[in-house]
Amino acid sequence: MPFQKGSPCRETSKGKLHISQDHFVIMFLAGQKLLSLSIVFITVIVFRVATCSEQCQSNFGTLHCNGQTRNINTFPEEPTLQGYATLLVTFTNISSLQNGLVILPPLPQLETLVLSSNGILVLNDSLVENNQQIKSFHLQYNALSSVPIKVLENLPNLTYLDLSYNNILTIPENAFHTNHKLGILFVRGNDLNQVHPDALNGVFSLKYIDLSSNILDRFSFELFQRVPELTKLIGIYLDDSRITNYPIYPSK
Repeated sequence: MPFQKGSPCRETSKGKLHISQDHFVIMFLAGQKLLSLSIVFITVIVFRVATCSEQCQSNFGTLHCNGQTRNINTFPEEPTLQGYATLLVTFTNISSLQNGLVILPPLPQLETLVLSSNGILVLNDSLVENNQQIKSFHLQYNALSSVPIKVLENLPNLTYLDLSYNNILTIPENAFHTNHKLGILFVRGNDLNQVHPDALNGVFSLKYIDLSSNILDRFSFELFQRVPELTKLIGIYLDDSRITNYPIYPSK
């Protein structure tokens, strides 16, 4: 049960729930209803000590800061972010995020980071350097013009990456060279016209790659042949592109 905007609570750095004085008086005057009110509050605390940010809503290990339902002009501060496995900051117009000024503090529980639909032009190279445990990173529907290689170098445990619907022109050499565990990669809906033959160097665990809806006019499976460790590949998606003669994947 998430606390809604205006609820009489806040989460301190020590994770203790504080109830404002006026609500304490109301509870005291309730008399015979005090016990039932206490049970309600205890139940809420068991699920999650509430984060009472006017910008974000929390629920079962997930913090969602959604610009479609709230006016979000600044990136959430560290006390608000702590304690979640999933962080979503979406549909915002946060200038600092769009222009690469945001660096996340250490968030030990964080495994999934969603920064989609924010108009991001560039990411700070140090955005996630304090959170190398992140496994899933979503950057779709932004305005990135290149693969954020420096950012990805700080994510050795990454298994899922979505760069769809940006303005990326090319996937350069060694774009994911530290992401040895990357299994699913989406780069669909960009302006891709080139994929370097050594773009997937170091990507040993890849299962699915989606390059659909780009302006690629040719494609070579040499991209995969150059990574002999790449034995788990199941799906390659190239639909809605300019490729007229699809190469045949070589049989072993």
